[in-house]
Amino acid sequence: MMDGLVLIGEKINHSIPRIGRLLDARDFDAVQEVARAQEKSGADYIDVNVGPLPPEVMERVVKAVEGAVELPLCIDSTDPALLEAGIRAHDPDRNSPILNSAIEYNADRVFALRERYPCRVVLLVSERLYEGVLERNVMPEHAVETARRLFRRAREAGFDREHIYVDPGTPPISSDMEGFVNTALESIERVRSDSEMGDVHILVGISNLTAGLPREVRLPLQNAFLTMAVARGLDTMIGDPAREYRRLEPGDVHLSWLERILGCTGPERLEELTSSPLYRGGPAADNMDKPDGQGERGDPE
Repeated sequence: MMDGLVLIGEKINHSIPRIGRLLDARDFDAVQEVARAQEKSGADYIDVNVGPLPPEVMERVVKAVEGAVELPLCIDSTDPALLEAGIRAHDPDRNSPILNSAIEYNADRVFALRERYPCRVVLLVSERLYEGVLERNVMPEHAVETARRLFRRAREAGFDREHIYVDPGTPPISSDMEGFVNTALESIERVRSDSEMGDVHILVGISNLTAGLPREVRLPLQNAFLTMAVARGLDTMIGDPAREYRRLEPGDVHLSWLERILGCTGPERLEELTSSPLYRGGPAADNMDKPDGQGERGDPE
């Protein structure tokens, strides 16, 4: 694990097929085993995301996970009702959980939970409200403006600066023809250097970046992105604690490959990604760390 990078274990997420089946079946004993495995692998937090399931499932999962591990939780949903269900079930004698996440259109409902429950909060800034419509932030300056608006509202709601996380969003690079991955990296740097927000935490969900890619290239490209992002100010990630995340040295073939990909736009970006001999684990990739065989978000296990 990269020094100083806080890891939120991602594995209890309904979008992972095996976990979705466990949650649908209400197999909370098996969910506890997933939590214990992540704690053993070195996670700092455990993420809990029940997807479309009702609030009572979030409550039961939170209680089950807290009954299995000592780690604090990241209660994960874009639905404030599910966030409230999770934090209501949380044991108040434990370290305060992270609520992931507040989006500009629903942020006040998320921030209001701070009045009743000690918590931390993630500000998702990949989207903004523009003329009453939620739209993607294409330009880094728009993402930073969104972060600043949400940051000020979070502070007004009572959140301490050190309890605020900014998430610029990490779309799948395989479908990112517009350059949103570039926007995420530049947004990290701009938020970290901002005179008002510079001491907040900055978070990404790393598995989203490589969704749909061949298994052999996921971890190397994740490590390449993390190397770039940490240099710009990233300090927290949602990922798989069983994977061997590490900083790549300058000139590493996968770091150079990602730099070339990010230097392209439109169809040329996809061509640079898929035409490389590294794409399906060519000779230059033979000595890289391999994924542990566990599926990541959206991948069949």
